[in-house]
Amino acid sequence: MKQSLSAEKGRNSDLEKKLAAAEKSTAELAEVKQSLSAEQGKSAELERKLAAMEQENTALKTQNGSLAELQEKAGKYEELTVKYSQIESENAALKLAAEENSSSAAQNEEREEQLDELKKQLSNALAEVKELKKTNASLNKQLNEMLEDGQLTL
Repeated sequence: MKQSLSAEKGRNSDLEKKLAAAEKSTAELAEVKQSLSAEQGKSAELERKLAAMEQENTALKTQNGSLAELQEKAGKYEELTVKYSQIESENAALKLAAEENSSSAAQNEEREEQLDELKKQLSNALAEVKELKKTNASLNKQLNEMLEDGQLTL
């Protein structure tokens, strides 16, 4: 019985050691579980941060695309502004030329009127010259007749 009691004590002692080891393992396992839970929490937090960063990245890419479109539109706007400025300059030059043409047309009209007046004066002068030639021819004829008749002595 002593032997049996001693064997039971030995087994009891082994079981107590195993129990202590199991309790220690359980405590370590609980610590590992806590550590794992903390790591999972950190991992979940990092995943949330990563998702937020990915959303920000997507938003930035969208904004970058919009910015590129706006820059392209700004370039086109600058081109159109330059073209508009050129057209305005050309328009101003055309208006000035039109005004000059209008002024020139008025001057031409005035010159034409003067030319018409000069033509009338020339026509009148030519008619007067013709009349004077007739008178001169008549006077020459009378002078020649008088010379023939001897009424005129030199």
